[in-house]
Amino acid sequence: MTQTVEHPPLQVRAAPVPDTWDAEARTVTVMWSTGAEARQHSWNIGSYLESLEVTEKACDLSRVNGGASVLLEHRSWSVNAVIGVVERAWIEDGQAYAQIRFSDREDVAGFVQDIAAGVLRHFSVGYSVQTYRDDTQPDDDLKRFTAIAWQPYELSVVPVPAENGAGTRSAAPSGTHRALVIDGTMTQFGRGVTAPNAGTNPGAGAGGSEGATATSP
Repeated sequence: MTQTVEHPPLQVRAAPVPDTWDAEARTVTVMWSTGAEARQHSWNIGSYLESLEVTEKACDLSRVNGGASVLLEHRSWSVNAVIGVVERAWIEDGQAYAQIRFSDREDVAGFVQDIAAGVLRHFSVGYSVQTYRDDTQPDDDLKRFTAIAWQPYELSVVPVPAENGAGTRSAAPSGTHRALVIDGTMTQFGRGVTAPNAGTNPGAGAGGSEGATATSP
């Protein structure tokens, strides 16, 4: 039996790593995913539980390691919202990290000061998911999916992070994404793209964002 799932972009939590702020270089290290389970919502099947498999096999770091932008509130439509760049990203002991460097532009200085002071503590990570594994058990109240092929593509500084059990906030990319459940896996498709029939080749991944709470750098 096949099933389509339609949902908005998603967010879960992450956090800057304490004592990694370098004032001279304007860099900080962010721990942006542990893969922890979070409650998400789809338009057609309601709430479900999502986990991210944080391994080098499952998580494609090519885009963030290609100089991904650090944005203000996911404002990808404006170059003025680019306040930094991802210097490198890596996975270690089941957790995903990134070192980010902030711009020295005058209009960014206030944000850098607030991050260094621990006033701005929240980040959100944009990502897309290509394939989910259906891990739902017979006695589960909610569907349970694990992303086994996914790709982060940007980090954002945000005023309020997504909470576990919450969906995308208004600052995140908008739109509906369709997903198809086939033979125990759910493969996501881009916004506005019709999912193929069962047995055909999966299409492009859907956009999302992984939210972040932070401790003081």
